Amino acid sequence: MPHAEVRGIRLHYEEEGHGTPVVLVHGGLGSSEDWQHQASVLARRHRVLRPDLRGHGKSTRFGEPGNPWSALDVETFTDDLAAFLEAVLPEDRVHLVGASMGSLLCQRLATEAPKRFRSLTCVASPPVVSEALRQFLRKGRAAPPPPAVADQYARVHGEPYWRDLRDRLLGTLAEMPEDVYPQSLLRGFKGPAWVVEASDDPTYSPVSTAFWYAWLPQARLDRPTGGHWLYKDGGAGTAWFNEGLQRLLQEADHA
Repeated sequence: MPHAEVRGIRLHYEEEGHGTPVVLVHGGLGSSEDWQHQASVLARRHRVLRPDLRGHGKSTRFGEPGNPWSALDVETFTDDLAAFLEAVLPEDRVHLVGASMGSLLCQRLATEAPKRFRSLTCVASPPVVSEALRQFLRKGRAAPPPPAVADQYARVHGEPYWRDLRDRLLGTLAEMPEDVYPQSLLRGFKGPAWVVEASDDPTYSPVSTAFWYAWLPQARLDRPTGGHWLYKDGGAGTAWFNEGLQRLLQEADHA
């Protein structure tokens, strides 16, 4: 079972394929399993790594030694990912793909070390703390996600841990300050980029699109039909996303 010992905790990860590295970063409450529809496809040409964030999947859980619940914040997750990359891919320039909260973490990494990454893909995550995002997070504490997603969360994390994680994480994210986002610092990232904002994603706001154009002007922006979990639902939206992601990675590899 591959894992990296970083910052006093164990980060589990899955790895497939060979070639230029691609790091897939899941969202809050998710796990490396979220990317099962992408891993086998991308592994035909790339080395694909799927870490479980702190407290998620098979990584060290919150409440265990070295990982108190007070460590549940965006800055900690970002620092963990930076340490993970340094431990597992110390000399590689990698493709960075993030969904939901994972997209936020990727944005932050891309602003901190823009030359470290070959490309940046952001799915289901705005570049600003909008009211639409806050409402989505607040409602998530009272209303479960779609049954298939909720069942996956419960199976991966087990009851009652995942419900405790849900309440604490969504509560923390709903109250995060606006400056937790990299905002205009994204201009420092010059590599190929792709932004996917699904048509029925409740985190979407027209304000987000305006900021993407201002802060990541080289990015391709797409608004496909689908919801927040389009990339992982296994339907037509997932197939569309996989095709677009493969195209971006190949173009970036040959840039």
